[in-house]
Amino acid sequence: FPSHDKRSNLEKTAYAYGLIIKNPFIDGQWHRCDTTGKNGKNDGSYCFNESKGFIFGVFENHQSSDGCVIYKNETTKELPLAQKLEIQKSINALKESAELQRIERAESASKLANEIYNINL
Repeated sequence: FPSHDKRSNLEKTAYAYGLIIKNPFIDGQWHRCDTTGKNGKNDGSYCFNESKGFIFGVFENHQSSDGCVIYKNETTKELPLAQKLEIQKSINALKESAELQRIERAESASKLANEIYNINL
């Protein structure tokens, strides 16, 4: 498992973008988290993974316009090429997954807005 220092750095970096992530899951799955913004309950999401001690992933504050932010816990310069490629491929897949989730949320919000509008006619 990644060291406490690496997890602490991850939490601090996410907080700088308005996400509150305590004891993050580093399992390659998407997780919801709170944000520092007003009414920020579950308004953030993140997905972190680990490859031979190297933590990477993406996070997003849904209250901001920052979009998906890529996170890497240290420079990749010293990593073997195969590991660099594996990490980049994983990050690209995470970004694509985040975009699909954003589209689904937008479609769901639009559908709900239409239903509310039609009820109030």
